[in-house]
Amino acid sequence: MVAKVIYCYYYFYYYTRSVIMLCFQRVAVITERDVLALSKSPFVVQLFYSLQSKHCIFLVSRLAHTHTPV
Repeated sequence: MVAKVIYCYYYFYYYTRSVIMLCFQRVAVITERDVLALSKSPFVVQLFYSLQSKHCIFLVSRLAHTHTPV
């Protein structure tokens, strides 16, 4: 019997509100969050969490799965 170990890689990134407001990127950031959250495609990263503080918006996405035989 061959067991498989699954490794998941996650990507954590954030946008500061000052940069978003300075560059007029508010709509782009919200659209990116919505696309990642609603997408079911295997070619688009999956959004796991979206957190907000007074100064930042944080996004956590799954980048890849790798299967390794043990």
